[in-house]
Order: sequence, then C-alpha cells, then structure tokens
Amino acid sequence: MPRHHTYRNWGDLARLRGQRIALTVGIFDGIHRGHVSVFNLTRELAADFGGIALVFTFSNHPLTVLEPERGVR
Repeated sequence: MPRHHTYRNWGDLARLRGQRIALTVGIFDGIHRGHVSVFNLTRELAADFGGIALVFTFSNHPLTVLEPERGVR
C-alpha cells in the first residue's frame, strides 16, 4: 500500500525540493470515478520516471476568491 502524506502549507512542500514530481491540480470535491482515474494516471506517470505523485487541491473553491459575487454551491 502506498504511503500518503498531507502537506498543509507551502513550507511543508520544501521537503520535496529536488524530487521528480507528477502533479495534478484540481478541485476535488469528493472522490468519484473521474477523480480516481486522474489520481491513478498521476501515479502511473510518476512510476514511469521514478517520481512522486502529487495531488494539489484547494481548501476553498477558487471562484470564492476570483469571483466571490458569483457564489459557489
């Protein structure tokens, strides 16, 4: 079973400096089949070059910052 780490701030990410990374960025509002497919692809790509799979998500939906008047459900 792969080990998982949660990094909660930019300072924590400094530990990854110099590592080869396959990165996926998104708004993961729950885990469904589409998200699982993206995560699996990221892990496969990382394995191809001996890197680390990294998923970057947001604590708030980006539109709450970019367009707060729009309202996000």
